[in-house]
Amino acid sequence: MPHFLFERNEGGISNFGVHRLTIIPFSLAFLACSICLAQTAHLLKPKTSIAKQFRMILIGFSALLFLTLLSTYPYKLNQRLDEVHIWTGISLFYAELSAAVWLTLRVLKNRLGYLLFFVGSAGFVLATLTFFGLIHLLFVSQIVTAAAFGLLLINGGKMVANQQ
Repeated sequence: MPHFLFERNEGGISNFGVHRLTIIPFSLAFLACSICLAQTAHLLKPKTSIAKQFRMILIGFSALLFLTLLSTYPYKLNQRLDEVHIWTGISLFYAELSAAVWLTLRVLKNRLGYLLFFVGSAGFVLATLTFFGLIHLLFVSQIVTAAAFGLLLINGGKMVANQQ
């Protein structure tokens, strides 16, 4: 359903969670990501304070992704459910930004970390401008932010694991 990318107001990733053609891959993607983060947190046996904080980040994001998934299905039913979904998404964005700052300053502290932080922050700025109606690039901002944050998590996780 590529038309979401080419509309004046492109909407967000959640559009793929309410259509018959895309609901199964959308749901599997969010659910698998949530489960993998929770499983990684479970397998991580933190010995340092950084590892303990990283584990909490994994648990938090597992929960936020699952809540985002659950809030997607009914968000078009009424205004109240739409608001719940919007605020869940906003919480996810702010949590990503906060965790990205922490990962960049406490764990990675290298060129790759700074680059990924910059890219993720650019996505966050696009999302903020979209939220206030100045532009309409929600899908792009979500993809940019999620990809940058995912790579920060992967690289940060490697660093944390090597410090254990």
